[in-house]
Amino acid sequence: MDIRSFFDNLPHDLLMRAVRKHMDCKWVLLYIERWLVAPVQKEDGTIVARTKGVPQGSVVGPVLSNLYLHYAMDEWLKRKYPNCPFERFADDSVIHCRTETEAVKVKEALEARLKECGLEMHAEKTKIVYCKDSNRRGDHPYVQFDFLGYTFKPRMAQNSIRKVWFTNCLPAVSDKSMKSMREKMK
Repeated sequence: MDIRSFFDNLPHDLLMRAVRKHMDCKWVLLYIERWLVAPVQKEDGTIVARTKGVPQGSVVGPVLSNLYLHYAMDEWLKRKYPNCPFERFADDSVIHCRTETEAVKVKEALEARLKECGLEMHAEKTKIVYCKDSNRRGDHPYVQFDFLGYTFKPRMAQNSIRKVWFTNCLPAVSDKSMKSMREKMK
């Protein structure tokens, strides 16, 4: 699951509400608020007021973004779908569902939740993926996904003890990451 233009669209009011749950020092809150609304100068010299989003390029942006999604998504998912474990890194996440029906329900509910929180699910980058393995052989339009530089897809593997081959949804370095590594090694 991916959130469209996540860092540019974080609503300041809801973000500051999350910050206030953890911080009551007025001068720190004031600095964060000032930092959030500081205008941006574009390449052509024009000054643009900032009404939402977090400035990128500092350590504060990712910290505030993660705090926001902790309440907007993580805690909500744990409460509403306790049987669907998930991983999240910034605005990219993988949610594990047992059935396609459950996956559709979670996706629709999460899309509505993100809208409540001033965010939008990135439809082109958010797919329901069928994790095919030796026991799950059904067909589905999507059987692989990329997450954190790895492509997870059905791959053959060998049991290290019994030396039996099987299929499982396993990771390997993604093509995009491999290309990046090759370019850095030149």
